[in-house]
Amino acid sequence: MNWRRVLDLALLVTLAALSAGCSKNGGAAAPAGKPSVAVDVLRIAPGDQTDAVAVVGTLTPKFEALIKAEFQGVVEKIFVDQWVRVRKGDPLAKLDTREEEVALQKARAGLAAAKAALLQAEARARQADREAERSHQLKEGGLATQQSLDDAQTMREAADAALAAADGQVRVAEEEVRYAETRLEKAVIRAPMDGVVAERNASPATWSASPASRWACFASWTTARST
Repeated sequence: MNWRRVLDLALLVTLAALSAGCSKNGGAAAPAGKPSVAVDVLRIAPGDQTDAVAVVGTLTPKFEALIKAEFQGVVEKIFVDQWVRVRKGDPLAKLDTREEEVALQKARAGLAAAKAALLQAEARARQADREAERSHQLKEGGLATQQSLDDAQTMREAADAALAAADGQVRVAEEEVRYAETRLEKAVIRAPMDGVVAERNASPATWSASPASRWACFASWTTARST
């Protein structure tokens, strides 16, 4: 006997037995003593699956700078807030500059006075030179004494010394003006590099002895510009 045919006959017998156990209305008869179980049916369809890992941590910048004013003062204005992108040189905050403006006016007035004194010293020096030259010529012609020549020479030396002192005063006054202008310019705190304002500690009316802000350059978008 062919074993495959025997297996097929056994399968047909099994199916017939199962069919005999079904009810006339087509529903499957539940086994005796066991309640029916509700089943949810879902349609299976292909889809995309994304693998992700949740990570908790702290973002550390590649470059950062803690910035504060070079001299103490009261913060007058704030131009940026936290997490604002800035470029190098952008204004971030400004201190009260009323005292610096007065100091600059005084320095400029002092420079003007020093230049006026220099002009007077130059005029006296030219006059002393002429007197000394005239005395020398008179001495050669026998119309002036050696004492007169010596006095004229002394006056010329004194005029030259006064001219040098006046020139020095002008240089000092110019340095004072430059210092006052630089101090006034530094009252505006600017970004030292391209980056993001990571932290802002200052507000209007804050005393600038404490750091005003922390500017950070994050490697994600500023690496090429922050080398």
